[in-house]
Amino acid sequence: MGQAYNGFATAVTTPFNFSIVLEDLLLILNTVSTLLHNLPNKLSPLPEAHLVPGSCCLLHLDTKNKWCRAVVLCANTTVVAHLVDYGHCVDVAYEDRCRLKTLPEELQRLPKITYPCLLRGVSPVLADGLWTDEAVVFFQQSLYQKNLQIYFREFVSDTNWEVDILVDGTNVAKELVDAGHGSYIDLILGLR
Repeated sequence: MGQAYNGFATAVTTPFNFSIVLEDLLLILNTVSTLLHNLPNKLSPLPEAHLVPGSCCLLHLDTKNKWCRAVVLCANTTVVAHLVDYGHCVDVAYEDRCRLKTLPEELQRLPKITYPCLLRGVSPVLADGLWTDEAVVFFQQSLYQKNLQIYFREFVSDTNWEVDILVDGTNVAKELVDAGHGSYIDLILGLR
């Protein structure tokens, strides 16, 4: 928990919704990419009984013209699939669920590449709890194409980690607060 990991951000939406890719996992990412590229043309559909939260599967993205590993988050009128190697979600109409395929064993054994995160210790300055557009852009620019030092602090839900992030030795949460885009949840955190 106190160890720094090097990595970069992906699928950055807000300080409460972004993903991290650790440098240590880049070799695994290459292996996953190779296995996905070499998949056979004919794949087994995901069985109806596996359309439940937590089920692993494959999803072909036409926009990228490639297969992606995914986890089903929910399935009702729409199947929401989290792309575990990219960090974002894709909605699939329930009648198109045939696009979801069974994940081969060798791909199941490899760890996911992204870690969904939220920035520790800060909240939006607005009372409604939403980040302003300016705060979102500031945060995205703070992380964009930067080498990050990530400190995983607490596993806060079934999927998300609360993290501290340093860019060039500077705490991103502190920069967000200093720029007037956020406030500290706890005054002690302001002493960092």
